[in-house]
Amino acid sequence: MKNIFKEIKTPFLFLSLLFIFSLWLGYASANTHPKEAEELFLQLSQSFSSLRSVNIMAMFLFIFVNNAIKSFAVMALGAFFGVIPIFFISINGLLLGLISSVVIRQHGASYLFAGTIPHGILELPAVLIAASYGMQLGKRYYRKIKYREPFKPHFLRATEKMVRFVLPILALASFIETFITMAILRSM
Repeated sequence: MKNIFKEIKTPFLFLSLLFIFSLWLGYASANTHPKEAEELFLQLSQSFSSLRSVNIMAMFLFIFVNNAIKSFAVMALGAFFGVIPIFFISINGLLLGLISSVVIRQHGASYLFAGTIPHGILELPAVLIAASYGMQLGKRYYRKIKYREPFKPHFLRATEKMVRFVLPILALASFIETFITMAILRSM
């Protein structure tokens, strides 16, 4: 695991700071425009309302597959000069900031933390790792075009890291979100 951070240290730090900034911006915007934030939150909630009726294993599989596909896509599409990972992390930070503001207003900070920290402590670094490899691939693709350096070995290495590290972390985070986080929130 140490080697992962060594080879993607710069994009990981950049994307982490971008996520924190986007999170703050989403939170601040939601506090500045609470009515609009609550309307958007309601729309997002309604789009996921059908998931409440599925069985718990289907919920686990949905969360895992959704996160895995998005993480792989952000990694692979990062080859296009790293733009997609930057956009993906920014949008996710903005949305989480907005949702955080609304949830804190409606249910309190403890509810927000109970609903995000148990699985988020694993999910966020996994997504940041995938996006960081995406940025790395963007740099490698640029070097392929400009200097004719090989690209395929870097893509295969990033894919191998996704399979060996990111997917297992996402599976564990999905398990925690489905079976532990949901139980904690139901008990509150």
